[in-house]
Amino acid sequence: MKRAAVLAATLLASACGGAASGNQQAAAATEASPAFECAVDGASDYGTGCTLERSAAADGMILTLRSPTGSFRRLRVARGRIAAADGAEPARIIAEDSNRVEVAVGGDRYRLPRQMLR
Repeated sequence: MKRAAVLAATLLASACGGAASGNQQAAAATEASPAFECAVDGASDYGTGCTLERSAAADGMILTLRSPTGSFRRLRVARGRIAAADGAEPARIIAEDSNRVEVAVGGDRYRLPRQMLR
């Protein structure tokens, strides 16, 4: 009986350790990038201070775009396409050149340097 209890405790501890390792791997897979230009939360002009976090996804990459006020949007980048990853409003490319892509979601606009999309 004691042997079974020790075995069960060992298995439980191993399972918890595996979950912690998985969380550490997920945190390592998320990568933050420097600030970029955005016009969010009703702003008419672009300003700096928005940041981007990249996370690997099964079918591409998830970008979390954060504004200085704390609001955020999530985009999915897969096979050269950009789409909203959640929410009811679609993402649309409104301008692009060799250096950046300008994306709008609702009333928010983001000027994303191309190297951030790789």
